Amino acid sequence: MKTWKMHWDRQLYKALEHQYQMGLEALNENLPEIKVELVFRYSNTCIRFISLWCRNNGIQLKHAQKELARKKHVVVHKEKGI
Repeated sequence: MKTWKMHWDRQLYKALEHQYQMGLEALNENLPEIKVELVFRYSNTCIRFISLWCRNNGIQLKHAQKELARKKHVVVHKEKGI
């Protein structure tokens, strides 16, 4: 009897796993592309770290280097009281 229950347990598991995989594939095919925008509001050190991490992981930041340099300039002037 125990072997029979284990057999049906395994068959049920395989059927549910198959339906789960089919559902994920259908979801992937039918959903439109979702665009995500991340906004970082951190100190200059954090911005440099995030920029470096993104470059090393193949992620492109939306802000150009000029924008990051401008923010750095503003942060430096705030810290120096200018």
